[in-house]
Amino acid sequence: MIELKVSFIGNRSENLDAIVSIDIDHEKKSVLLIDGYDSQCTEISKLIDSISSEKLSDVKTAKDIVKQLSSESEVRASILCFLKTAEGISIYSAGDCRAYNSEGLLLTKDHSNAWKDLEQKGLTPEKIQMFVLKHPGRRVLTNSLKFPNPQYDGQELYLPRTELHETFLLCTDGFWEHFKKETAKSIIDRALHIEEYIESIKGISENSSACLLKA
Repeated sequence: MIELKVSFIGNRSENLDAIVSIDIDHEKKSVLLIDGYDSQCTEISKLIDSISSEKLSDVKTAKDIVKQLSSESEVRASILCFLKTAEGISIYSAGDCRAYNSEGLLLTKDHSNAWKDLEQKGLTPEKIQMFVLKHPGRRVLTNSLKFPNPQYDGQELYLPRTELHETFLLCTDGFWEHFKKETAKSIIDRALHIEEYIESIKGISENSSACLLKA
């Protein structure tokens, strides 16, 4: 399902991002995108290792997979989970990782003070996704997963079977924070190679991770 993925350390001491591919069976495949903060690499690794493959056979939604994550240590993370089943696509988001469809349209919303403020002012999601880039509350999250006692009140999306075989872009905030209006669509269409985009933001971005999926 993952066609291409990239991850590089930005202006942080460690890269706490992770892209995890999970093949549950021939019909269910999942990708987990994690952007950790206030944590360490070892803690993020343990968080990923906590997923038990034996318990995934009965999952029906992306949220079911996220609820498999556990940590006894204090771990903070933005998480985006993408699950493809025979019926369609399920997406669960908590934090400010993003999912774009093949048209370059943002499917998720950021759980941040910036998004909340602009939403309350009546702006459309299309405008909000760009205006948050300069908003002072951009990095203040209103929702993420906080272990060892996470709350699962993030955003849930469902896309029907008719939208299978589309290409999707999943990315952390370090990747999208320098987007222009057309950047996501250009990357998905391969008019702009991910490697070229990564080179253009090195030195001015925090940890950046992204993957292209063919569902």
